[in-house]
Amino acid sequence: MPLRRTLFILIFFVLGSCHSNKKESVEGFYEPGVNQNDTVKFVLDLQKDSVVIWNPDLLAAHIADCNQLDASAVGFAGMKTEQYMRYEKLSKFASDSVLIRLTDYGNPVVRVYAFWALHHRNSASVITIFKRHITDKEEVKSFSGCIQSNSAVNKSMLACLRPYKGDKSISLSRREFKKYLKIITGSVNEWVLYF
Repeated sequence: MPLRRTLFILIFFVLGSCHSNKKESVEGFYEPGVNQNDTVKFVLDLQKDSVVIWNPDLLAAHIADCNQLDASAVGFAGMKTEQYMRYEKLSKFASDSVLIRLTDYGNPVVRVYAFWALHHRNSASVITIFKRHITDKEEVKSFSGCIQSNSAVNKSMLACLRPYKGDKSISLSRREFKKYLKIITGSVNEWVLYF
């Protein structure tokens, strides 16, 4: 009898654990005859039989409501915040044309996150966008690691374009970087970008 009970419990746990928590994404359809670059792409995010539609404009509004530029790991425990997860969804689901449009959004955090997403994709438009925002000194409250600080939009964008050896992402040349650093901060010391 105990063997049957043990076998029953074992089978119950094995069958119960077969349910998948796998996340699947399904892209929405575009209307015929509509330029896909001018439309918002809707993506369905399916998990455990629930459906959520991630609208980039709605994500931008939520990012603006929180109004803080969070890095991938913040606080003593290095946690990923809801705000950063919104950025990841925006980066994943928004088209390049939507992200380019969001770099002119009314909220500075949305502008910087949209720029980060384009830079992460190695979009050729980031240099032009940065030059358009060279005078954008609106302050952004940021949180990275254990440090909370304020930085201007133009400084945050310039920091992304800093040239690194071996880095394959789009960046400014060393000479251009120093030129824009001097224009924005009045100094050629790179550390002024982070304080």
